Amino acid sequence: WENEQMTSLEERGRLLLSLQFLPPPAEGEAEGRRGGLYVGVLRCAHLAAMDVNGFSDPYVKT
Repeated sequence: WENEQMTSLEERGRLLLSLQFLPPPAEGEAEGRRGGLYVGVLRCAHLAAMDVNGFSDPYVKT
């Protein structure tokens, strides 16, 4: 599957991401809390222009 996807995609830039998985708490701990996946953008380069004006607008809220 991965090879098929990689050959059919056009490169639009490069991203360096940080991923952190927090599993849900064990039963009986911190009721109401859920696990989650946190994604952080560390660096971007060579982003393709995607705006109608021909520029890229690489805005990331931190």
